[in-house]
Amino acid sequence: MAEVSIIVPVYNVEKYLSFCLDSLVNQTFKDIEIICVNDGSTDNSAEVLEHYACFDKRIKIINKENGGLSSARNAGLDAASGKYIAFVDSDDFVSHFLVERAYNFVQKKNADFAAFGFDYVVGNSLKLYESGFSFPKSLVGKCVYETDLNENFYTKIHPTAWCKFYSAKLIQNNNLRFCEDIIFEDLPFAAEVYLSANRMVYTNLPLYYYRAERQGSILSRRDEKTVDFITAIERVDDVFHKYGRFEKYKNALMQYNIQRSIHYFITVDGAYREKFFYSMKKYFSKFNFKEYDRRRFAKDKNLNLISLMVSCNYPAFCKAVKRHG
Repeated sequence: MAEVSIIVPVYNVEKYLSFCLDSLVNQTFKDIEIICVNDGSTDNSAEVLEHYACFDKRIKIINKENGGLSSARNAGLDAASGKYIAFVDSDDFVSHFLVERAYNFVQKKNADFAAFGFDYVVGNSLKLYESGFSFPKSLVGKCVYETDLNENFYTKIHPTAWCKFYSAKLIQNNNLRFCEDIIFEDLPFAAEVYLSANRMVYTNLPLYYYRAERQGSILSRRDEKTVDFITAIERVDDVFHKYGRFEKYKNALMQYNIQRSIHYFITVDGAYREKFFYSMKKYFSKFNFKEYDRRRFAKDKNLNLISLMVSCNYPAFCKAVKRHG
């Protein structure tokens, strides 16, 4: 049994996989297992995994039929034996100090999970870009309770699975798993983690490096599955209701949902934009915006767009978005 389980979902990433595995086998913290879930790859990813497993017995390979990222992560969770768990996507790579520093943070603060900073990697030059998400400086390095945080915390800790370090007990005791029927599966999972944890700690050290421009990544997707974003934020709302926290966080959630929805509406492929519009319209029509803090949205032109969307048709909304730039 290893102290830390690192779960790596793998699907057709032979171009990047060695870079990822090199960053894991060379961790300064050695008591790890690296669970690589080959999710039905059709390229040479399986061969790369076998090659590394021959030289490092900490690498465990699970071969399964293709079921998507969530399915692969869940399979990794089922196989994990560590006291702590981290997720690393196989096209990304991490600092050699990731496990050591995250482990020390969680242990020292007796926290349920640690969140840490990350940088974007763009192109083959590995040029690093600071993440667009920030965290209150007053809380960096401190162990905090969710009830002590203000309403912005959910959107200040990036809602992804891969820039976190979790206690396995947190995941097991709350039966946390990823939704397998949608992309943007990190959003409801992150909400469950944040609200079920008792103590959390954050460091702004950039320990994870995310390839933002890889074809097929969530940030680069513009296909029909982009509509899943609306389903994902509906499930996030359900999680906050489940824990009795929706009223406390509703303004921050709404601002995040509006900004990201408009972003995906603009960037989704034109063939799917109308479908996204009607999914967005159905979702936002449920809310009475008079019940929200108008001061928070005073300078946010996107709220005006959403309010208009509820009462107009698709062509009129497209014109309005174009006018707003």
